[in-house]
Amino acid sequence: SSEHLIMMVSDFLDISRIESGDMNYNFADVDMKKLVLDTVDGMKQSATHSHLDLYLTVEGKEEASFITIGDEGKLRQVISNLIDNSIKYTPRGEIQTCLSKSSDGKKIIFSLSDTGIGMSPDTLEKIFKKFSRAEGVNKVYTEGTGLGLYVAKEIIKKHEGRIWAKSDGEGTGSSFYVELDAKQ
Repeated sequence: SSEHLIMMVSDFLDISRIESGDMNYNFADVDMKKLVLDTVDGMKQSATHSHLDLYLTVEGKEEASFITIGDEGKLRQVISNLIDNSIKYTPRGEIQTCLSKSSDGKKIIFSLSDTGIGMSPDTLEKIFKKFSRAEGVNKVYTEGTGLGLYVAKEIIKKHEGRIWAKSDGEGTGSSFYVELDAKQ
């Protein structure tokens, strides 16, 4: 309960900072490969506890660079939020995460696909809006505030990137994508 309360207060503080323009960002080189590896590794126990398999694929050569300019803490918050949401809204099955680069090498793409509850087209349209939650999610996870994806969208917007979701409908799982500029 205390962890949930801390997360809620943190989300509300982030909203306040975003809307007042007071959100501080510390932009520097960020190794997205290390960030994603560490984040996925740190969340495997939570997935296992929920009887889910959590996988990570890094596409490209072993020595491929996945460096972007960004705020490492804020980017970790976004990736953690997406994985955490998938864990919460996937009653059984698996979560596949992937780190790749666009064909021209100019973009770094983090993607996540789960076998969870999926989303209707109406939900997809509003999922990144403030206080928005998918219809029927209360049956699966009752404690969400509908702020996490809004905060994630605002953080990625400050990084001049894109975040979006896809789903073939309720009961079909969901996919989320984050695209950031690769440091050239």
